[in-house]
Amino acid sequence: MTRATIVAIAVGLLVAICGSAVCAEKGCGLKRACLKTPSCCKTCQETDFDEEERTFYRPVYKEEMVEKVVNTVEYVEETRYRCRPCTVWQPKPTGGCEPCEPVKGCGPAKPCEMVPVQILRKVPYTVVVKKCVQKTEKVPRTVCTMEPYTVIVCIPRAVCKPVPVPTCRPSK
Repeated sequence: MTRATIVAIAVGLLVAICGSAVCAEKGCGLKRACLKTPSCCKTCQETDFDEEERTFYRPVYKEEMVEKVVNTVEYVEETRYRCRPCTVWQPKPTGGCEPCEPVKGCGPAKPCEMVPVQILRKVPYTVVVKKCVQKTEKVPRTVCTMEPYTVIVCIPRAVCKPVPVPTCRPSK
């Protein structure tokens, strides 16, 4: 094919296309290479955006120390007493005879006879006792607060606008 035949075919197609009555078919702003003479109007839907400020809230976590009463257990030493049997030596009670003479020197001089006597003796001992105590301690606590933040939001809005529809006339 030569260049001349390609150009002739293109011009023929252009004339055939522009021969129709309406240039813009079902679409807005579809333009063709032809003469424009507005004969009627068509509505076209466009999307417009409105800006609007909106406030949202996000959680913010902070740790703070709080005084709290805590029940605890302490172990405390206590002294208690128990009776323990033991034997002691005492002089034999005299039945109407004269009293014993005092002991001279370091050793027993046996002026009187000694007899064993059973007694109960109070003996101390230590025990560990569990005691419930309340203490005030600082305890960490996580607190959640809602912090506001503002965002600009674009809201779509459909708008119908009149668009002139050109008619096509073949050019001579």
